[in-house]
Amino acid sequence: MSLDSLESGQSPEISLFLGEYEGERNEKDERHGFGRALLPNGDEYEGDYKNGKRNGNGKYTFLKSKAR
Repeated sequence: MSLDSLESGQSPEISLFLGEYEGERNEKDERHGFGRALLPNGDEYEGDYKNGKRNGNGKYTFLKSKAR
């Protein structure tokens, strides 16, 4: 799995951690095609991406919060 952040030209102080991703990418190294992501909040997405964004068919699974 790889770790994603904002465009590589941005400084580390303002980078945004997008979670872990495993899947296809385009020539710009954006998420593109079919992939699976584990988001920083624990949610998961498995499905289609287009130019770095979720697009088309996919399954989004919310992290089940602990009862308080």
